[in-house]
Parts: sequence; C-alpha cells; structure tokens
Amino acid sequence: MIKPSHLIVAAALWVTTLQAATTELPSLLNETNKLLKTGDMEAAYTTLAAHESRLAGNPKFDLMLGIAALRSERTTLAVYALERVIDIEPNNARARAELAQAYYKLGENRAAKNEFDIIKDLETLPSDVKSGIEKYLAAIDYRFDARRTQLGYYFETSSGTDSNVNSATDASRVPLPVFANLNLLLSDTARETDSPFVSLGGGLRFNKPLRSNLMMYAKANLDMRETFDADEFATRVFDGNFGFSFLRGSHQYHIGVVNQNFAVDDSTYRNFNGINSQWHYLVNSNNSLSTFIQYAQLKYPSQRLLDTDQTSAGFAWIHSFDKSTNAALHLGLYLGTDNEVSDLNPEVGRDFIGLRTGTQIAIGRVNYFAALNYISSEYGAANSVFLITREDDYIDFNTGININFKKWQLQPSLRYTSNDSNIVLHEFDRTQVLMTARINF
Repeated sequence: MIKPSHLIVAAALWVTTLQAATTELPSLLNETNKLLKTGDMEAAYTTLAAHESRLAGNPKFDLMLGIAALRSERTTLAVYALERVIDIEPNNARARAELAQAYYKLGENRAAKNEFDIIKDLETLPSDVKSGIEKYLAAIDYRFDARRTQLGYYFETSSGTDSNVNSATDASRVPLPVFANLNLLLSDTARETDSPFVSLGGGLRFNKPLRSNLMMYAKANLDMRETFDADEFATRVFDGNFGFSFLRGSHQYHIGVVNQNFAVDDSTYRNFNGINSQWHYLVNSNNSLSTFIQYAQLKYPSQRLLDTDQTSAGFAWIHSFDKSTNAALHLGLYLGTDNEVSDLNPEVGRDFIGLRTGTQIAIGRVNYFAALNYISSEYGAANSVFLITREDDYIDFNTGININFKKWQLQPSLRYTSNDSNIVLHEFDRTQVLMTARINF
C-alpha cells in the first residue's frame, strides 16, 4: 500500500524537476541556437542529447533536438524527436517542415509529401519557407516520375551566322621556327572562314525503373549543320549515353558510358568513348552539390598521332534563389589530363583545369541565361615545328533567352569562343548569332 507520505515526496520531486527544467530550458535552447547559427551542428546535438532523458517530451526541447539531429546527419533520431513534437502540437508548422525534410532524406517520399502538403498553404509561413517547400515538392515529384517508364523526344532547327566555322587563325602567314622562321602562307581553308548556316537536330531519352530506387537511362542526340559559304566545314555531331541511376535519400548516383562522334564534311574527325560516374547531393531546398569522374578515349581516324586517353574529375555547386523567378547560380571546377597514345607525338598530351559558371532567371514565359566555360591547358612537350611547349587559354561564353510556348521553345542566342595560345596557328576568335526553334514531346 502506497503511503500518503510517499505520494507527497514523489509530487515534490516532480515539481522540483519541472521547475528545474523550466528554469534550465531557455538557457539550454539559447546556447544550442547559437551553436546552430555558427554551424557547429555536432556540438549542438551533443549538448541537447545530454539532457534528453530528462527533457524529452517537452515540445520546445524536442523541436530543437530534432533540428540539431537533422543538421548533424542523425536523420532517424531527428524523426523520433520531431514526431514527439507533432504528437503534442499537431499544428506546429516548423516541426512538420523539419520532419518532412527528415522523411525526404530517408527516402520516405510519400510521408514527406504529406507533411509538406499540410503546411504549404499556411498564411503564417514566410515567403522564403514557402519557396523552399515548393522546391522539395518538385524534387519529390521528380522522384515519383523516376519510378515510371518514360520516353521523350524533341526536334529542333537553328539558323544564323558563324564568324569562324573552322575555328582557325585569322593570320595569313605563320613563321616556322624549325625552318629559321620561314613564313608559311596559309591556304583559305586553314584561315578563319565565316558563313551563314542552318542546322537540324533531334534527340530522345528513355528512363526505365528497375526497382524503387534504381533506374536505367538512355539518351541520344543528333545535330547536323550546313555552312552555305564553306561546304567543306559542314558538321554532324552524335551524342549517346547509357547507364544506371541509384537514389538513396538526398543522394543520387549515376554510372554510365558515353559516346560522341564528330564528323566534318561527312567524314569522322573524332570519336569520344568513355565511362563516367556522378554523385549528386541535395543539401537543402536551395543548394545542391555534385561531383564526377570520367575516363575516355579520343580517337582521330585520319590522324592517329592525335589519339589520347583522357581522365577528368570535378565538382559543382548550384544555388537556387527566389522560386517565383527560378533564379539559380551554378559554379563548377574541374581538371584532367590527356595522355598521348603514341610515343611519337608527346606534344598532344596536356594537363588542363577548367571553371564553369552560369546563371538563369525566368520572368513569365521568358528564361534568361548566361554561361561561361574557361579552360587553361599546358601541353606535355615542345611542338616539333614551333619549338615551344603549347599553352592555351580557352573561353566559351553563351547567353540568350528561352521563350516557352507549351511544347515549343524559341531561343535567340549569342555564343563567343576564344582560344589564346602561344602558338599562333592555334589562336582564334569565333562569334555565332543564331535562332533556334524546338518542340518537345
């Protein structure tokens, strides 16, 4: 039989514990919040975890514990804490938003969508939070789409002007150091040639789910360009990709093979065959990271001394801004090496490092874009004719707008390409102004 005195002692202990927790909690949450703001997620979690046995069940404590667990990659523990908050405070929008993110990271897409749907239309949510929720919902829809077999294709045509269809120097004479700087008179086809052009192209993509988180994909694209004033520089480019994609929470992995055939005047100039792997990670609703590594063989059927084996790797960061404009910024860094296949021509081998950046913003049906690619290359040996080791700085800048009409897209654009080299034969500038029309199915 429980004595009244025992009940009085237990009640007193409970009141004392409650008072201590009530007094302690604000300072504990304040300390943890400071750690989260400084980015010390691990310290924030361990600080709270030390008090979990006494304070679990308090919604304010559990919310902060769930946030700290989620930020420190303890996603399952975050779910436990945040579900306790929802059990007591079902209208706690912050807890539901954090819980939805935790479900998303665990790959529980339906549960994540349910939580986001509950809170997405609340008037009390700040606009930036609503924007983040919409991005997560779009990512979830993408995951659902990835589970369905998909076949899509497109056709496009372009026309415009090209100031340098053969990417050649504008010099008429080139001194040759190996022959005491004797000037070589370049033929017209070896010099910068301008021409209007028209191109036709198309492509298809196929996605086939094999399991809930594993997908097979295939892509193919063909572009054919006719240059009216320089028939010998008409080009044909075929690109093909085949591989597998694996999804695990916020991580997505790809591995596949790639092929490109580049032909000039109906004759293959270069074949590119390789294998690559990629990793994509959704950090949060506004940021994502990716890395890649690739090995490829570049073969020139009519000039086998140019053949190389290429290894490259890099990473990229994408930041999304306001959802109403789909504004985004992309920044990537990559490096690699081309190893010459033939010992007879070491000067074609090179080391290179590159930088890619780009931005886009959409207003209504119009999407504005700009992209810049820079590559610095240093070749492996002195050129046998120019007697110096080749060094290049290559720039490719592309800007324009996409105007969307349901399935149709209209794209006026400007592209500028430049290669600054210490060997004049490899220096060139090129400007293309074009209009492209595309229809997607």
